[in-house]
Amino acid sequence: MKAIRLTGLTESHFPLSALAAFGLLRVCGDIETLETAKLGWEPDPEWTAVLYLPEGQDADRLVNALATYAANRLAAPEFNFAEELKRLRTDEFRGFAEQALQQTLAGTTGARITADFAAAYATERPPAGGRRTASGAGAALQPTLFHMVAGQQRFPGAIRQLLEGLGHATGRKVKPANERRRAIREALFGPWTYRDKQSSFGLDPSAERLHALRAIQPTREGTPPGVKAAIWLAIEALPLFPCYVAGGRFRVAGFDRDGTALYWPVWRDPIALDTLRSLIALGVHGGRQAAKRLRDSGAVEVFRSAREATTGHGYFTLRPATLWTERDEEAAMDVQAV
Repeated sequence: MKAIRLTGLTESHFPLSALAAFGLLRVCGDIETLETAKLGWEPDPEWTAVLYLPEGQDADRLVNALATYAANRLAAPEFNFAEELKRLRTDEFRGFAEQALQQTLAGTTGARITADFAAAYATERPPAGGRRTASGAGAALQPTLFHMVAGQQRFPGAIRQLLEGLGHATGRKVKPANERRRAIREALFGPWTYRDKQSSFGLDPSAERLHALRAIQPTREGTPPGVKAAIWLAIEALPLFPCYVAGGRFRVAGFDRDGTALYWPVWRDPIALDTLRSLIALGVHGGRQAAKRLRDSGAVEVFRSAREATTGHGYFTLRPATLWTERDEEAAMDVQAV
């Protein structure tokens, strides 16, 4: 296989770049010419993603294939079934998920991806101390912890806007296909210039605006800058982080029990998508034990990013990544005990 060093997806851009690398591998699995791709990491001088492509593929073919795929994603059911998850009734979301499941079982093209997104978007949570009826009455729809936007931003409506924006250059007249290729090449190979007017959906701590320290009101600043193709690829990683209920508690794969931090591994040897899915699933119970399981499974390092509120108005963000160590986690547990 041909190794492509992705110099834009580096440790300095964690957690967004890690999620983008995971999303890249998932998307490759959905493209016939790239479906056998594998992902690894090299630590020189910092952890950097390396994509292993089938023979006959190269960086240009990769970028072109991704640009074509991105253009077709605008019509995907998972980005068009609703404008805002938090405004959906449980029966409405259940209908969407059940339809995706039935189409998957029938072998409908693309239905499996839609079903995987449904599992990642939300789950039904029974009421505290109560039981859900056969019809689902009394259950509440709990969106994913990756839903970190509020106000005028909608989820997944804003994802559709992101896909539209991939083909629109800011302040320049460029063909949509060329702009998609430019944006994808920047995300994969850098440098990240942050010239795209695109919200990061809380996935990029570098894009956070500390409004209390600024002289301009947030409403007058417009859309913050971002790296739109990296954000798109990170969104494509959502199916690797399904929502579920365990012991009556809402959980999201990769996050700790309380939903306060996201954990993910890096490794050297190339692995396939199913292996990555299994690695992320090892961390579903969160905290020190989950991180230790990840490392024992062959992950060279485990990183952690806290999920915290930013404004008190429903917005959250993933904070800059830190390298997980057992000593750090034990210290945090001691503080909580006190």
